[in-house]
Amino acid sequence: MECVKSAIISTLFFLILIEGCLLSGCVFDKPDHETQAVIADTNSTAIAIALNDTRIRTYLAYDGSYKILYAGPTDFESDNSIFHVTAVEIDTPNDLYHVYVNVTNGTVDHIWPQPKRSSPADPLPDSTQDPGPVCNSNLQIIAPVDTSVPVRDPMPGIRYSLNRSDSDRTIVLEKGDIVEVTLGFAPGLAMRWIVPVSGCGIELVNDGTYYSGGDFWNNTGYYRARYRAISPGTSVLNGKLVFRPEDPGGLRFNLTLIVK
Repeated sequence: MECVKSAIISTLFFLILIEGCLLSGCVFDKPDHETQAVIADTNSTAIAIALNDTRIRTYLAYDGSYKILYAGPTDFESDNSIFHVTAVEIDTPNDLYHVYVNVTNGTVDHIWPQPKRSSPADPLPDSTQDPGPVCNSNLQIIAPVDTSVPVRDPMPGIRYSLNRSDSDRTIVLEKGDIVEVTLGFAPGLAMRWIVPVSGCGIELVNDGTYYSGGDFWNNTGYYRARYRAISPGTSVLNGKLVFRPEDPGGLRFNLTLIVK
């Protein structure tokens, strides 16, 4: 009888040990290489879905050769909703296509073509033809177009007001929408934000710094910039907090703005 009791107790102890292990995840934890394999498989699936989309196939037939520049998870905002998708960037001789794929549904949710023009088209002689937007592939500091409203004061027409916690987001804009970006810094450290921009579709309305006030320890500085959507295109903001413009920067702020 004692042997039977010992066997039962041992069996119960073994079952409890296995259950605790299952609940804690020690049996089913995936190794890091398996997690990376799942991500890679999702990206490959997203690329296949993008290339099979009839719109993309039409674009590629027109543009000729293509190259996949990037595939990976991203969040983008449209109509005040945030979507979790897989982004695929397809480079062609004429355009760069930003494709947002819903892998779960097997669908392409959004396609944003970015024309690859380094200079305006030449207008016809004696013509008032609009040469169209200029797309700059290189990052550059752009000049503000309207400094009548101080950056510290509210400005009408702002659709999105962002800060550094919004870095790495992608936002879709309508023509005329204004995005306000506010980035903090410590005035006593003599570090400042610089935000070069590449692409086309937006203009810098105004930018500058202001301070919250207080003593040396409690004073906070802010760099604020406001961008307006003016034409279809994609722009990338690549900000950094630095002592000198050539420094790599410790804190960074990146934002992609797509104008429909």
